[in-house]
Amino acid sequence: MSLIIFNFFWMTYNIFLSIIPVILAFLYFKTDKKRILIRTFLCVLWLLFLPNSIYLFTDIVHLFQQLKIASGLVALLLILQYFVLEIYAVLTFILSTHPFEKELQKKVSINSSTFIIIALNFLVSFGVILGNVKRLNSWDVLISPNYVVQKSIDTLLSLNLMLVVILFGLFANFLYFLLRKKIADYINTYLVQVDVSM
Repeated sequence: MSLIIFNFFWMTYNIFLSIIPVILAFLYFKTDKKRILIRTFLCVLWLLFLPNSIYLFTDIVHLFQQLKIASGLVALLLILQYFVLEIYAVLTFILSTHPFEKELQKKVSINSSTFIIIALNFLVSFGVILGNVKRLNSWDVLISPNYVVQKSIDTLLSLNLMLVVILFGLFANFLYFLLRKKIADYINTYLVQVDVSM
């Protein structure tokens, strides 16, 4: 049971980080369009925190490690914990990104907006690898920008890491385009009507 409790604390922290880009997207669209400086600031913060949403998927590796030392009810509870974590990953990733796709479609063609979202998801994938492998956090961009640049260059120069970035980017795009409409429709139909974001 100590594993369950241990997981609860770090999972809660990671879920909190994954919700931040959802909140930032909401605030962005609720801010008056005339307040360009505030909206730009929110957009930059959103971009910095966006990888935290789908980053939750990388935590699944801990499940396989923990199942080696767990059995019975504990193993079942671990699987349930990680299942909930992965659901949060899907929801926060799509709810953070979809509003911006809808906004893009008002300004550019559907093909152009789709291309931008695909590129964005690969950028998010790059951020996930910086976090997972290089152990960077979103706020490091603000407090240690030189360190972030150095680690970014290291990643770009690593063939293995860039292959992981591409594979995870393909996964992120597959997941996003497969589920975005279903989740948006569900939110609109059963939860709330948000005309800008959904």
